[in-house]
Formats: sequence, structure tokens, C-alpha cells
Amino acid sequence: MKGNILEVKDLSLYFKVFGGTLRVLDGVNF
Repeated sequence: MKGNILEVKDLSLYFKVFGGTLRVLDGVNF
């Protein structure tokens, strides 16, 4: 279960970073 919890945290962090990248791209109108 600890492994699954770590995976969930990694996914949450990944989506936060991915979302931030999309915002930057949207700001540049790329």
C-alpha cells in the first residue's frame, strides 16, 4: 500500500507540473 500511496503522490505532483506547463504555453499562445 505504501508503494501505491507514493504513486498517487507522484501523479499529483506530475499533474501540477503538467498543468503549470500548459498555463505557460497558453500564455505564449503556442
